[in-house]
This record gives sequence, structure tokens and C-alpha cells, in this order.
Amino acid sequence: MDATRASAPRPAVLLSCTPGAAARALISVLEKSGYRVIVVHTEDEALDALETAAVDLILVHLQSVDPARLDFVKLQRMSDPIDPLLPVLVLADATDARLEQACADARVDLRLTSPIEARSLLDHIAGLCAGRLGKPRG
Repeated sequence: MDATRASAPRPAVLLSCTPGAAARALISVLEKSGYRVIVVHTEDEALDALETAAVDLILVHLQSVDPARLDFVKLQRMSDPIDPLLPVLVLADATDARLEQACADARVDLRLTSPIEARSLLDHIAGLCAGRLGKPRG
């Protein structure tokens, strides 16, 4: 690895997920690709992490259709005057009209349905993070 890449900041992903094999797989893929992963399992943990950690992207993995799991994203969008447009990607195992509406209400940047190939997911994440790297973080 050259000195430029070694000194470049590692993009940070806040991963909101349910513990289990799918979460471990996501963490592994992200870490092997050079992302710093901050894992949270509850809305309170997510809000605390957003207050204390520099984050480049929020990734919410939904194993079931649960629009309430996006409440912390709506709160972040309304309450963070420094970074109201933090990119948000939702990876859902299933979807319906309620989830689509919840994503729209939370101003989610991208919603994907799993299964998805790791390379495709990483390409989407890189695209969402691209405009944030090198900018001061809140």
C-alpha cells in the first residue's frame, strides 16, 4: 500500500442491524474493503454513535419490514444542523409500501433489496461516500 492510501482517512459506516450471521457478513465485507464499521443495534445506540463518532454513511440492514427502525434516521435528519444530509442506505430483506414510505419520510438516499452481491453493495456505498471524504466532519 502506498503512503497516500495509508494516510487517507478510512470511511466510517454506522451499521444499524440485528445481531446474527447477516450482520457478521456485512461487517466482514465492509472491514475487508477498508471501511471502519461502527455497529449499533438500537435507536439509542445509533443516536449516541452519531453524536460521538465521525460517520460518512449510515447503513441500515432490515431483516424484516420494520419502518420504525428508521426513526433514528428521521431524528438525525431533523436535529443535526452540521450534517443533515449524511447519506443513508437501507438494505432490506423484504419490502412493502410501508417501508417505501418510511424510507421516503426519512429521506433515505438509496434502498436496496437483498440478496445483493458484495461488489454491488460496495460500489453503492463508495458512490454515496465519495462526496464526503476529505470534508470536515461534525
